[in-house]
Amino acid sequence: MNYISDDRAIPPVLMFHGTNDELVPFGQSCMLYDKLKSCGKTAKLYAVDNAYHGDREFWSEQVLGIVTNFISNLISDAD
Repeated sequence: MNYISDDRAIPPVLMFHGTNDELVPFGQSCMLYDKLKSCGKTAKLYAVDNAYHGDREFWSEQVLGIVTNFISNLISDAD
């Protein structure tokens, strides 16, 4: 978060975080998201309910669809 500022270029960020993550507290992703948004950056944060760190829920069709849409929107915005 120390490297995020209004004047620093940062690519769009897509985050997924499991609500049961025992390695990285969910609140850390919330703080990162809040910092990105307060600096006017493009960021999306999705909570993956009951998922642990790197759990199989991150590979669900719903999550993969969100990733696909995020990337597709970036590509169409660049055209």
